Amino acid sequence: MRYQKIVVTGGAGRLGRYVTENLHQSCDLTVLDRVPVNVPGIRSIEAEITDYEELKRSFAGQEAVVHLAAIPNPRTAPPDVTFRINVQGTWAVLQAAEDCGVKRVVVASSDATLGLHYNPPGWGPQYLPIDEDHPLRPIDFYSLSKECTESICRSYANRGKVEVIAIRPTHIVFPPEYPELEARGADVQNYHLWTYVAPEDVAEGFRCALDAADGRYGAYFITASDGLNTRPTLDLLRERNGTLQLETSAGPLELDFLIVATGFAVDWRQRPMLRHIAPHIRLWKDRYQPPLGEDDAELAESPDLGPAFEFQPRAGAHCPGLERVHCFCYPATLSLGVITGDIPAISEGAVLLAERLAGLLYGEDIEHHFARIEAFAEPEIFGDEWVAEPLPPLAP
Repeated sequence: MRYQKIVVTGGAGRLGRYVTENLHQSCDLTVLDRVPVNVPGIRSIEAEITDYEELKRSFAGQEAVVHLAAIPNPRTAPPDVTFRINVQGTWAVLQAAEDCGVKRVVVASSDATLGLHYNPPGWGPQYLPIDEDHPLRPIDFYSLSKECTESICRSYANRGKVEVIAIRPTHIVFPPEYPELEARGADVQNYHLWTYVAPEDVAEGFRCALDAADGRYGAYFITASDGLNTRPTLDLLRERNGTLQLETSAGPLELDFLIVATGFAVDWRQRPMLRHIAPHIRLWKDRYQPPLGEDDAELAESPDLGPAFEFQPRAGAHCPGLERVHCFCYPATLSLGVITGDIPAISEGAVLLAERLAGLLYGEDIEHHFARIEAFAEPEIFGDEWVAEPLPPLAP
């Protein structure tokens, strides 16, 4: 584990028990909850999640916090209680963590932030498949509390004193719910859009968020690779909403059918040979901030390469030999143009790469080459290479 001293808030809850089970063999674990936890090897603290002073005492000396304590749905508590626990509780956790020098906080948000679960009919997805870039437009109190939670997380991450990551689980299916799954999958009005995830997988997701080398803020869905739906998703959405609504730059479109061509996205940092050095590599977003509204996530995550396609270190990074790794593939496009990923131009790019690699290699041995030039004693000419010949006759 990246961190050895970890606090889990809400660790006695339904999801909390899975998270503590996942973590407690790998770290010095403390659970903070309203009820005690009687598990050997786990320290238990009884406290309210909005008790800022108690949180500061509990977080002292800790390295990381997993924040699960919250009202989990709009049916459990009235709006005022939900907002106090979810919103004020998140603020108290992050402020106490920042005050105590905690390095990273992983916060449980929800897919309800999208505003697609409890809103009136007609509030369908703006595009499919739904991803983390989908607009958030909640209007019910629970979904709004989770959007506020993420806003607080983003704010504390921007302050730069503590790393914050938000996790958005879809519908977490616990064993007592198994008999209901078939009916939920057939329900056209299923409020999680037929998504689900096992609690063991959510717990593993929190562990991965704690262990991730890159602690920059992000909100990430965790869901199963399939759905509960017993019929195709588009058929269910069409029956649910009447038509498919597609938001475009030219305005909304109502469609009977939609064929989605997703293209591809490149995440060069997932390559096994780059995974460990990726946090040290300078990206274009480290160098340039585009005007508001002109940002592009894929371009921002592209490596900022040198003239020989070499990786360059981020400010403060220490990774000896990084500049000896050259990136001759599609992510080099923003730095050096379309000469690495486009078939007609890749030959030109290969020539440029070879020339610049040769230049770097020559430059590294410049003293050796210069010494050889100075020591070179073989005459180029001796003066007897030409024999006198008479001039040709002049033309009449």
